[in-house]
Amino acid sequence: MQAGQGQFNRGQLRQHSTVTGFVRVLPLMLIVLGTLFNSGCSRLRLPAIDPTGSRIFLPLPNTTTLNVPQLHERNGQPGILPNSAFPTPPAPPACLDGSCESPGGFANLFHHKHKLASKVHDHFRSPGKSGEIQLTPLRVLAPVGGEVVLLAGICGKDGYLVKRQPLEWMLSPDSVGQFIEVGDDRPGKLAGLIHHKGPDVEKLDVDFARGRTSSKEELITRGTPTCEDDIQLREGETWLSISSPTEGISRVTVLAPESDCWDQRRQTATIYWIDAGITFPTPQITRAGEVAQLVTRVTKSENLVPATDWDVIYTIVDPSVAAFSPPTGSNVARVKVNSDGQAIANIVAQPNSRGTTAVVMEVIRPAMPSDSLPAVPLRRETTYVTFSAPGLGLQVYGPEVGSTGEQLTYSASLGNPGDIDAENTRLSVALPAGTKLIDARPQPTTATNSAVVWDQGLLAAGRQLDVWLVLEALQPNTFDVVFQAEGAGLAERQTVRTQIVDATVDVKFAPIDGVAQAEVGNVVEYGIDVTNTGRQTLTDLKLLIETTPGLPEAYQGINRVEQTISMLQPGSTASRGVAFAVRQEGQQTAKLTISSGNKILSEQTTSILGLPPRQKQPNIGVSLQFPEAMQVGQAQNAQITLSNPGEVPLTGLQVEIVFDQAVNIGGVDQQNFPNFKLAPDRRSALWTPQDLLPRSSGGGDPFRQLLISFSAIAPADSATIRTRATAVEGVQAEDTATFRIVNNQIEPPATPPAVEPPAVRTGGLEVLLSDFGDPTIVGNQFRYGLRIFNNSNQPDRNVHVELLVPPGIELLEASSDGTPVARTRAQDNIVVLPTIQYMRPGMSVDYIMIARPTVPQVVSLEARAYSDNERTPITAAESHTVNARAN
Repeated sequence: MQAGQGQFNRGQLRQHSTVTGFVRVLPLMLIVLGTLFNSGCSRLRLPAIDPTGSRIFLPLPNTTTLNVPQLHERNGQPGILPNSAFPTPPAPPACLDGSCESPGGFANLFHHKHKLASKVHDHFRSPGKSGEIQLTPLRVLAPVGGEVVLLAGICGKDGYLVKRQPLEWMLSPDSVGQFIEVGDDRPGKLAGLIHHKGPDVEKLDVDFARGRTSSKEELITRGTPTCEDDIQLREGETWLSISSPTEGISRVTVLAPESDCWDQRRQTATIYWIDAGITFPTPQITRAGEVAQLVTRVTKSENLVPATDWDVIYTIVDPSVAAFSPPTGSNVARVKVNSDGQAIANIVAQPNSRGTTAVVMEVIRPAMPSDSLPAVPLRRETTYVTFSAPGLGLQVYGPEVGSTGEQLTYSASLGNPGDIDAENTRLSVALPAGTKLIDARPQPTTATNSAVVWDQGLLAAGRQLDVWLVLEALQPNTFDVVFQAEGAGLAERQTVRTQIVDATVDVKFAPIDGVAQAEVGNVVEYGIDVTNTGRQTLTDLKLLIETTPGLPEAYQGINRVEQTISMLQPGSTASRGVAFAVRQEGQQTAKLTISSGNKILSEQTTSILGLPPRQKQPNIGVSLQFPEAMQVGQAQNAQITLSNPGEVPLTGLQVEIVFDQAVNIGGVDQQNFPNFKLAPDRRSALWTPQDLLPRSSGGGDPFRQLLISFSAIAPADSATIRTRATAVEGVQAEDTATFRIVNNQIEPPATPPAVEPPAVRTGGLEVLLSDFGDPTIVGNQFRYGLRIFNNSNQPDRNVHVELLVPPGIELLEASSDGTPVARTRAQDNIVVLPTIQYMRPGMSVDYIMIARPTVPQVVSLEARAYSDNERTPITAAESHTVNARAN
C-alpha cells in the first residue's frame, strides 16, 4: 500500500476520530436533549467544546450554558411547538360476544325488508373473554347467489377489541361457495410512510384469506345508493364476504394466529345457502259469496324448477270475516307447493259477513334426504283480502202503549251499510188487525188494508230509505207491526209491539166558586180540570163546550166553544176555563165533551139557574193617603183612590180636592193630567176620571188612582187635604188627611210619635186582591189590584208582602203610587215586594201589577201578608180566565 492510499495521516486521523466520536455521541446527546425537553428544564450546563479541534470537549470545569426552550405552552410561556389540535383519542370499543341471529337461531336474509348485509348490524351483545375471537353472525340463512358479510374481532386483556391484529379466514373443504372480498383498512402511501406496517391483508385463494382488525371506524357502503346494506365497522373489527352459486352449506372458520388462548382463538360460522324464488300474492278485493284464491309461487334454480313439496302456511288473522274453503277447522292452513310451483289457498267470506282480513303467509323449506339442511322457515309476508257485499240495516220506531181511537205514528229507516249497491230492495209493513191506515210517507208503491209496500229497487251503498205511517187503533188489543226488508240475497225483519188500552180521564166541569144561579146580565166563569187516569200519554185531546141559547160565551156570543190539550202525561191534570153570560131566565145548560181521535173519553153536563135582574144599588168609595208630617220646602205625594163597591157602573165621576194654605200643588201624574183642573185660586182642584164599572160586571177596573205632588210653603200645626167624590148615580164619599208642617231647621221625627196603644187590639191586617179585565186572551196584558189595609186600632210594623204567581203567567211590573217597586223572587213562583216598615191604624198601601198569560188556563193568583202583629200570613186569591187566541 502506497503512502496516501488507504492510510490516514495524523491530522486526518485526528479529524476522523473527532467526527467519529461526535457521531457516536450524537444519539446520546439527542436522547439527553429529548429527556431535558420533556422534563421541562429551561437552562442546561454542558461540557464546553474544544475550539482547537484536538478533542471534542474541554476538560472540566470548562462548561457552557444552554437555554432550552419549552416544547409546548405552559404557565403563559410560549413553546416552540403548538399544542395538539386533537383531544386524547377515545378508548377502543369493548369486546362483546354474540350475533344478530333471530330467535330461531338463524340470521335470515330472505326477508324482503333487509338486504344481505343488513343482518350484521348491532352485533356483539354480551361481554367477551380475553384473547377470544368473536364472529357474527354464526348461523346464516341466505339465498343462492347472494353475498354474506361476516364480522370478526379479537378481545384484549383489558376487555376491549384489539386493533391491527392478524386474522385468518378458512373455508372447510366440504363447503360450497367461495370468498369474495376480505376487509382491508390499509392506509395510503403517504400515511404508510408514517405508520408501522401491520399484518398483510390478502385473499390467497377462494377458500383462504388473511386479514387484520381495523385501526379506525369505517362505513362499508358496498357501492349501492341505498343505506340499508351499509355496514358500520368499528375499531378492532374486520370483515369478509362470501357467496355461493349452488345450494349447500358453507362453514367459515376465522383464526387469530397470535392469540395466546388456543381454545378461544377460532370461531366458525355456518351459512345455509337456499335455492329459492318466492312470489307472494298481492291484496285483492272479492265479492262476498265468491272464492278468493291466494297463490304463492316458490321455485328453485333461477325460478325454473318448482320447489315441489315445500310448505306454505296461511293464517287468517280475523276468522270472523273469512274462512278456508274447504274448511280446515281452524284459521291456519298448511299447503304443499305443487308441480307448477304454486301453493294455493282458497278463502271465502263467513256467512252474512263482509270486511277485510289480513292473511299471513310463511314459506317453509323442509329437510331433504339429499342434503344436511334442516327444515327452516324462509320468508314471511302479509297480504289482505277484502270481501265486498251489500247489506240491509233496518231500524224501526213506534209507541209501546196507545189508546183506542188514538192515531199512532211508526217510522223506519232502511239503510245499505255495505260497500256495493243492493239490488231489488223493498220494504213492506204488515198492518195488524184492529188498526186502520191513516197516512203513509213517502207515497207507497201499494197500500191495502193488510200491508203497505215501498219498492225501492237499487239502494246505493251508504244510502237509506226513511218512511213513516200513521195507524188508528180501533179496539183494545196488543199487536205487532212487522217491518220486512228484502233485497237480492238479503233479508231483514224488525217488529214493534204496541199495547192498546182504553184511555181514561177524570173531568171536573162547573162554575167557579160553585154558584148555582145568577141574574140575567151577569157573567159566570166555568172551570175545567182534566186528569189523565190511564197509563199512556194522551195527545191532541179535543174539548167541546156546547150551551143552551140563554148561556152564550161572554165575549164572542157563541154557544159552541172548542179548546185543545196538546199533551197530557199519566197522572197529570190540565186546567182550562171559559166565561158565559146569563142572557135568559130559567135553567141554562152547558155540556163538555172530551175526545181523542174519534173516541169520546168523557161527557159532563152542568146547569145554572138564570134569575130575573133586580134593582142594583150604586156605591162609591174614596180614600186619601198622605204623610202625617213634612218640612217646609219639602214635597210629598198624595194618593187618591176611587173605587166602585156597588153593583152598577158609575158615570160622570167628579172628585173635588181642597187643600190648606200652607201647601201648593207641584204636579199631577201624566196618566190623569188631562182630567185634572186646578181652580183659579189654586186652593182647590177637580178630577174627572173615566167611568168605573163594578167588580161584579166581570170587566173594567174596580178603582181609579190619582197622584198629586204637594210642597210645603209655611209651617202649620194642623193642615188638611179634603176630597169628595160624586157620581151621576147620586152617590158620594169623602176623606180627609190631616198633617203638620215644621220648619226645615227642625228634623221631623223618623217614625211617627209613639201613641199609647189601646189595651186590647181590635181588627187586623187585611189583604184585598182583584183582577181587571177578566177574562183575557193569551199574550194580552192584564192588571191586578192589591191593597194591604191595617184595619186595626194599633199601628203595625214590618209588613211583608208576597205573591204566588202560577206557571203560565209572567209578572211584568208592580207599582205603588204610580212608582215601580222592586221585586225579588224567593222561589220559582214566589215574588216578594218591598217590606212596609210602618202602617198606622186605618192606613192602606195599594199596588198595581201588570201580568201577561202564555197558555190558555184558569189562573189563580194568590197574595199574602204577615207582620209584627200578624204572624200568621193573611191571604187573598183571585182567579182569572185565559182563553186561547182565535185563529
